[in-house]
Amino acid sequence: MTVPARRSNVAGIVLAAGQSTRFGRNKLIEPLLGMPLVRRVVEAALRSSLSSVTVVLGHDGDTVRATLAGLSDATRLKFAINPSYRKGQSTSVAAGLATVPAGSAGAMFLVGDQPFIDCSTIDRLVAAFEAAGGGICYPVRNGRRCNPVIFGAEFLADLRQLSGDVGGRAVIEANREAAVAVEFSDAALLDDIEENEFDGKQLGGDILDDEDEDDEDDELDADGETAPKTPPADDELPDDFDDGDF
Repeated sequence: MTVPARRSNVAGIVLAAGQSTRFGRNKLIEPLLGMPLVRRVVEAALRSSLSSVTVVLGHDGDTVRATLAGLSDATRLKFAINPSYRKGQSTSVAAGLATVPAGSAGAMFLVGDQPFIDCSTIDRLVAAFEAAGGGICYPVRNGRRCNPVIFGAEFLADLRQLSGDVGGRAVIEANREAAVAVEFSDAALLDDIEENEFDGKQLGGDILDDEDEDDEDDELDADGETAPKTPPADDELPDDFDDGDF
């Protein structure tokens, strides 16, 4: 695995504890072009400049962890177990935040079902976050906020206060003046497997459909401008933030 040329001071957290209830089976371990979805995301994170990468496990945790066997960057790859994953995404957020190194500038939350995310997308978001001096940084595609999302250190305490089946949306909406929206034009990089049929590419033998959605894994990245842009209006944000939306 290619190692990053530099390390940022932003920690990575991959949410992989959800139950994929709408999908009908654990989609994170399903192969896409020969590789489990969650492994694609974790490998991209390890190739990026993130200072560390924590995978939060819960439902079917041993099986999910087994799909990550052999990843070489053991010094940066960590695992956090969330025994309370049935209580909602906020419990996985807290489990991941417990592993963030002291003194980190912030934490990036990634979801495990965006198999086309790549290290360049992650690094572009990190660069925009650093250029803005912190805040909350996320990609935007066609006016819609996507994942992954970086929260500056000043917002991590707010994330720890979340409860139930919610992610970071409330923190984003309460601090819109701190938002750094980065426009991306490559739609596929930000797609999750529940939203789109990837032009006939197969997942576990089935053509991907756009019906399902419900765990800690969702949208991701591509090419565009690193300059901060005006955040989308409230009515342009996704309506339901389940385990797949952060």
